[in-house]
Amino acid sequence: VALITVASGTILAILLSRSITHPLRTVMLATRRITAGHLNERILVKSGDEFAVVANAFNDMTIQLQRTLADQDRVEQALRESEERYALAVQGANDGLWDWDLRAGTIYFSPRWKTMLGYEADEIGDRLFEWFDRVHPDDLDVVKTAIADHLQKETAHVSVEYRLRYRDGSY
Repeated sequence: VALITVASGTILAILLSRSITHPLRTVMLATRRITAGHLNERILVKSGDEFAVVANAFNDMTIQLQRTLADQDRVEQALRESEERYALAVQGANDGLWDWDLRAGTIYFSPRWKTMLGYEADEIGDRLFEWFDRVHPDDLDVVKTAIADHLQKETAHVSVEYRLRYRDGSY
């Protein structure tokens, strides 16, 4: 009787352990496949127990992840197209343009802007001093004040006339 009880208990423990570890292993493997980029991964739901609730939540999560990534891809494509249009507009305008990224603290100077001052494209970097060092000393305070007013939302845009130093030192 004792041997039958121990054997029955062992078999019951093994079956109970497998009923817990098998669903956990299924979720773990599905998670690894999602992480590896297999976004169509789904867990087959065979029962109505707690595992089915977890499996359904996992499946819903993967569907939402696919939608989010598809939305992100559409936004990134629209951004690329917008950047291409902007680049073409800058080239077509033939104006000397600059664009200051306040968060990064860098400035984009169009090739035409550099050429207008007598420089090659690679001779001027993307830092603020590249601009301010070329502003005529008598105009620098006016330029900085116009920028500060705009940053403090006192003006809708920066509108200021100032002189820039050419490569040969003239303004």
